Amino acid sequence: MASSLAVVIAGIPQMVHTMRQPEHTPVPVYLMWTTANMISFVAGRNWSIEERFYAFCAVLLCLAILGIALLKKLGMRS
Repeated sequence: MASSLAVVIAGIPQMVHTMRQPEHTPVPVYLMWTTANMISFVAGRNWSIEERFYAFCAVLLCLAILGIALLKKLGMRS
């Protein structure tokens, strides 16, 4: 569980970088990584924290970065 939270905390600088320079965010790579993590989340053996929490955190992180990048690229700057 600690490693899952560490991944999310370590992803915060990437989110900040994406907000500042969305043109440098490799959207296709994040789409593939999100898909891989979704498959990992669904393919777990059982519905336990050990099997699903890391993949769930990774999906949320990737979706957040993708969302920020796409909104910024589409001109919805705040």
